[in-house]
Amino acid sequence: MTARFILVFLALAAALFIAGCSDDKPTSINPPSNTSTTTWNSAGYWDTIDLDASSYDDYIFYSFSRRDTVTLTLEQALGSTAWDLGFRRVSILVNSGASGAGSTRALDLTAAGELDTTEFLSFNDISTVDTSGMQSGSYQLNIDEWYSYNPVTHQLDLTNYVYIMADAIGGFVKLQVIGMENPGMPPDMGTISIQNIYSDDRSFNESPDTLIFDATSGGPFYVDFSSGATVNPPDPRTSTEWDLELVSYEIHQNNTIFGPGNAGTYEVWQDQNDPTDFSFTHALPDSVPTFPDDYGSPCTDWYNYTGPPNHLILAKGNIMLIRSGNTSIKLQIQSYYNHDGGGDGFYTFRWLEM
Repeated sequence: MTARFILVFLALAAALFIAGCSDDKPTSINPPSNTSTTTWNSAGYWDTIDLDASSYDDYIFYSFSRRDTVTLTLEQALGSTAWDLGFRRVSILVNSGASGAGSTRALDLTAAGELDTTEFLSFNDISTVDTSGMQSGSYQLNIDEWYSYNPVTHQLDLTNYVYIMADAIGGFVKLQVIGMENPGMPPDMGTISIQNIYSDDRSFNESPDTLIFDATSGGPFYVDFSSGATVNPPDPRTSTEWDLELVSYEIHQNNTIFGPGNAGTYEVWQDQNDPTDFSFTHALPDSVPTFPDDYGSPCTDWYNYTGPPNHLILAKGNIMLIRSGNTSIKLQIQSYYNHDGGGDGFYTFRWLEM
């Protein structure tokens, strides 16, 4: 799954970090005592095994200085510097920017072409890599490839990709943006046309409807697929009366960040031979998840999704650099599955302060 707006990994305040790590930096001869989630590996790094991020609703927050989890609600975490990374399913939250009160930045060194996945143990000198791409926290959008932009010609073109979405209140919709007439520079989106079929049971056998609205002002515009219309909720952030929010070429779902709903989208176009064929997929299988918009980080490229029939999440093994003040940590996610066969959403990763 891709994201145009990459969020970022951030973390704990430098004072906490240094106090927690520098005084008892472990050696293979005399490692400090273990915690409930992290143990010292004699090969020279910390092992965090089967961190339970299997909840669909709640993040689990991890502190490098504590080498353990921190019990916080999301609302508490957004104003706290007592944690570094937050995990929920495939989403990784970083404590800074849009996703926290911390000041940590992060960089996926493997995705940036700096390190191969085999170099975790040998990478010990930060000066050997380009860290200019370090980023802070933001958010990522799941419906992020509905148009393309040519930076040379400044031409905007629809991709016509097909999506299947769980709406804010329990229904389902297959949708495709089929019209963007006379678009201008942001925020002017021209006139938008969205082809859609609304369903109560994940099947899409009816003839499609088309919703058309003037979006030249840039929005925000709120689409409710159950009524087949644009709506004007008094307070969109507390309302489930809308499904999509369109504003200045961004499409937001009514979920975690932008509203209280349960909206989530599956990029069904990736499973089709023709990603623009609206008639090809007739139902959303029960085994297929839908993905909300969420907080993100530069570490969002940590996994590969295999798609049908197994729908596996496989760690790429990318090496990530997390920095707070003068403190830097290298980290490598190794697995998303419980080692005892207990299911998915259980992170195993290794890390070390450099």
